Amino acid sequence: MSDDIFFQAQEALDAFLEQDHVLEEFAQEVQKYHDLETEIPFIFQHTVTMGIFEMHREDFVAILAQSAKNLKEQVLTRMTQNYQKNCKA
Repeated sequence: MSDDIFFQAQEALDAFLEQDHVLEEFAQEVQKYHDLETEIPFIFQHTVTMGIFEMHREDFVAILAQSAKNLKEQVLTRMTQNYQKNCKA
């Protein structure tokens, strides 16, 4: 499940990065992934009880938060590269 969610998010980010953007648009994208990274641990329950079973999802939640962080870092990297390129021009 997390692979599918991450794959969709990665595709959306790739589409965003294929286009030229101004600094404010990059900042909005960074904020979006930063918010996801910080909110995911609070949105998802870490332990789910189903009848007599308990499902512990700490690792799943951590993977989702880490994926959001990785996406944010991709945006920051591209933003930095664009800024450096513009400064050299």
